[in-house]
Amino acid sequence: MDNAEAAAEQQPSRRALRRFLRNRMAVAALVVLILLHAAVAAAPLLTPHSPEALNLLKRLRPPSADHLLGTDEMGRDILARLLYGGRVSLGIGLAAMGGAVALGTLLGSAAGFRGGWVDAIIMRITDAMMSFPLFFFLLTVLALLGSSIANIVAVIALTSWMNVARIVRAEVLRIKQMQFVEAARALGSSPLRVLFRHVLPHCLSSVVVSATLGVGSAILTESALSYLGLGVTPPAPSWGNMLNSGRSHIWTAPHLVLFPGAMIFITVLAYNALGDGLRDALDPASSRDSR
Repeated sequence: MDNAEAAAEQQPSRRALRRFLRNRMAVAALVVLILLHAAVAAAPLLTPHSPEALNLLKRLRPPSADHLLGTDEMGRDILARLLYGGRVSLGIGLAAMGGAVALGTLLGSAAGFRGGWVDAIIMRITDAMMSFPLFFFLLTVLALLGSSIANIVAVIALTSWMNVARIVRAEVLRIKQMQFVEAARALGSSPLRVLFRHVLPHCLSSVVVSATLGVGSAILTESALSYLGLGVTPPAPSWGNMLNSGRSHIWTAPHLVLFPGAMIFITVLAYNALGDGLRDALDPASSRDSR
């Protein structure tokens, strides 16, 4: 009987894995992201150059054997700056979305599980935040507080939790009415135990999908802030400030904007494709589940 129960529990995850593997775009996006994160992590092994080392005698060089992607207006190696800048851009995107997911899950679960005035207050705050021109709010806050990496992560997280909160609230409202939750309450489980032990684990798939889609958005936001000069401050590289510094040479040295722009485009596209694939795979109502 135990083996039968274990097999029954594994069936949904196996079906989800099969659905995901059938989605070639999502699988390709996952491979791209794995290679990208591995390359960024192994930056010292992939390039001997420092991302901040200046050499004005080699400024604006095209790609060559010594500098595979060329050099920028200060003679710095573009490949090194792309890899080390990827650490900053990807790190900010992942950290900001991690904070947004934690805050959104906390508020959404509180609203859905408690209901009443708690739900009303949290959802009115959520609606107010979603109606705000958030990008201009980000610009204002960073202009006042400074554009350190910690501030960038904090402000992106504090303005990105609303979708997660709405998704978690909807899932909690659905799940808390189910029989296994009623049974846990009848057995004397405390409300917090019911929430964290029986309700939130069933929201995990929706949270994962929302977080995956949100990482691309956070990376794009950081790149836009850095492009406008309110993100990561040079000489520390990020893909956004590389675009900003290269825009004045776009006609004479287009590789200065081509490579960081391509990295932003590929990364955001891959995260969005992966999120779409996970959403289709984890959706129990998916028509492809029939196989």
